Amino acid sequence: MNKIKVLLHNGVRLRNYVFTDFINIAQSNNLSLSYWNVTPFDFLNSGADALVSVLPVPHQYNPHWIFEAAENDYLKIATGDVGIIKHRQDLPKAFYRDRSIYITKTEVIKEGRFFENKLTYIESNPTQYVNIDTIKDWEKSKDVLKIISFNLN
Repeated sequence: MNKIKVLLHNGVRLRNYVFTDFINIAQSNNLSLSYWNVTPFDFLNSGADALVSVLPVPHQYNPHWIFEAAENDYLKIATGDVGIIKHRQDLPKAFYRDRSIYITKTEVIKEGRFFENKLTYIESNPTQYVNIDTIKDWEKSKDVLKIISFNLN
């Protein structure tokens, strides 16, 4: 039986295993899975109510450079800013949820919330990220795994 070592470089990605056929696909291809968790973040002692994994927003899509339609066919900056930030070097870091990790404290969920005020994050590595939803994603994950394996040797 061939083996795959799943490197959990930015948190426990249970969502990928619980809500997808990742394990079934691996087993049907005669693959044994083992896991290596090298998470660098202590969520329980962070003071946050929830944690999500994120990827960086490319500067050209930063919210401070995004416009919304306004009255009279004018545009307004989506953040509500009056003036535009002129230089990309001056833009604040922006992120989007990559849907790999959602962790919320039980008491927050019991209050009917998911994540709101005390939200922290782990930044995923874009070169090692694959959200496996399709066979095409699975094929891409094989290429990413080759890169990760090469970098570990």
